[in-house]
Amino acid sequence: MAQKQIVEWIDDLTGSKITDGPGSPTVPFSVDGAAYEIDLGKDSRQALQEALAPFIRAARKVPSRVTGSRIQAPPRQPAKIDPTQKRDIRNWWAENQKTANLPKHNTKGRIPEVVMSAYQEHGGKRVHPPVPMPFAS
Repeated sequence: MAQKQIVEWIDDLTGSKITDGPGSPTVPFSVDGAAYEIDLGKDSRQALQEALAPFIRAARKVPSRVTGSRIQAPPRQPAKIDPTQKRDIRNWWAENQKTANLPKHNTKGRIPEVVMSAYQEHGGKRVHPPVPMPFAS
């Protein structure tokens, strides 16, 4: 026995049947880091392209890589830190761990973001514990 499957595409914007011919009417796009897909007929697709045209003209194109059916932005590379600066940050971290309320110091691996932020906030200078007021009421 033979089976025949029929796929009908429906325009997600208008709700009407898409009869524009063969091929997928799915349009992928992304906004604020979130990826979306929408099925559009010829007229809706043209309306979307016209609405986005001024933004596309003013935008910068970002290289992307395709993984399966998903389009992803290229991976971000962490900022390179000079070995001397890395040593200075680790030394500062060891000296100020308790007074700056930092995570446990380690001599290897990645320097936590909280440590990097604290180091920058204090300009690499020693963090002094708060001085108690002798006559505070």
